[in-house]
Formats: sequence, C-alpha cells, structure tokens
Amino acid sequence: MQLTEKLYWYPWRGRANNCNSYLYKGEQLILFDPGHINNELNENCLEMLRSQVSADGFDLKDVDLILCTHGHPDHVESVGVLRHQSGARFGIHGEDQFILDAIARNYDGQGGEGFPSLKPIFIWKKAILTSVPETGPVK
Repeated sequence: MQLTEKLYWYPWRGRANNCNSYLYKGEQLILFDPGHINNELNENCLEMLRSQVSADGFDLKDVDLILCTHGHPDHVESVGVLRHQSGARFGIHGEDQFILDAIARNYDGQGGEGFPSLKPIFIWKKAILTSVPETGPVK
C-alpha cells in the first residue's frame, strides 16, 4: 500500500506473529523489517510479503538495502534469504547482534544446514531523528 510518493507499507494480515514491513523507493530500494520466513502457525510470511510488494510493482530481488529496527525473529528471520536472492546490504543496531547470533545457533541446533547469513554489513550505534514537513498521502 502506497503511503507517499516513495514510501510503501505492508501490514501483516496473517493470524499469527509477524511484523509490518516498509519499502522506500529512492536512489536505492530499501526494505525495512522483512519479518519471518514462516511463523509459528507455518504461515509463509515471506511469500505473503513478496506478493504484497509485487502488487505495487516491485520485486524483492531488486532490494538494495535491508534495515531492521531490532533483532527479534519476527523482524529479521527472512533477511538472510533476501540477501541471498538480491545481494542486498543489511544494517541493524549493533546491540542486537547477539540476537542474530542466537537465531543462527538455534537454527543450526535444529538440524538446519546453516541459517542464511544474518551478519550485518554495517551497524549503527545511535540514530538522529528529524521531523519532516507533513505532505499527506499520495492519491
């Protein structure tokens, strides 16, 4: 769903846990919080996101950068798969690296062949938020 000229929102509409995702189309295609691959009810969250993004004319294979607000699995689990498919860079706050490491260890401990890489290309330590003028929704 297009919110502004360059910002798209993909609300989670399943029955179990996942996050909302956002896509920003500027000089680069930036995906925020891509979410689970599959959640606890085995809903295919990544395919649902892929379908929503496609309906707006985008392909997740074209994502240049993935940013996650924090390291919970319902925000980051699909990052490795998307990076493998798109070659996207990945960034997250440095204090959440231990969560990413735990997710990878848990996957390996369940007989997985190795969780797709959740190692960020860059991390940040703090962000400075500034306000921007309200422009209203795109019609």
